[in-house]
Amino acid sequence: MKNRIVIIFGVSMKKLACFMMAATVLMAISSSNIYSMPTNLAEQYGVATASNSWISTTYGTHTPEFAIDGDSGTYWNAGRHGIASSPEWLLVDLQNQYSINSITLQSPNNDDRFLGYSNEYELHVSVNAVDWTHIASGILYDSDVVDEYADSILVSGPESLLQYIRYDVVGGTHWAHLFEMEVYGEDGSAPVPEPSTFLMLGGGLVGLAVMRRKMKR
Repeated sequence: MKNRIVIIFGVSMKKLACFMMAATVLMAISSSNIYSMPTNLAEQYGVATASNSWISTTYGTHTPEFAIDGDSGTYWNAGRHGIASSPEWLLVDLQNQYSINSITLQSPNNDDRFLGYSNEYELHVSVNAVDWTHIASGILYDSDVVDEYADSILVSGPESLLQYIRYDVVGGTHWAHLFEMEVYGEDGSAPVPEPSTFLMLGGGLVGLAVMRRKMKR
């Protein structure tokens, strides 16, 4: 009797335990408790327009879409300076409202010809492109120092729900330009399991491994 394996409905207890562990794994995988990883919404959904664009037969085309294409080697350039009374601007429309975590702005970091040249900027956000909220001001430099050529702006509170971002160049020694704008927030279309789901999945896999070792003995 000691060595006898108990049978329930024609299935051994060991096999039944394996089935239960497998069910736990499947429940973890199919769990509906999910959240979205932050993604660059500007590159994914953004449509960019600008006050002006520099198109040169020698230096190429620098239209606004290049500021949100995810490639730091391309950029928007207005071909002229921005001033406070007449800013040069870049406008990004995400085409829907999203909850935003942060916005990153990047100026050149690999062009020694204009090292130290600058753009003074102001950053505004909106849900309707009519009513704007100012969220940041700063200076971006042509530099090889990350703190000088890039700014990361954390967004929270009511302003985090937005659809439009406007980058105004209001001064500086360089033509108005921007190499990259990255807008990070919750997309909602790329769900991943929450930590509790990972724990359920891990527990099920460990249980299966233990049962497999016992069955081999």
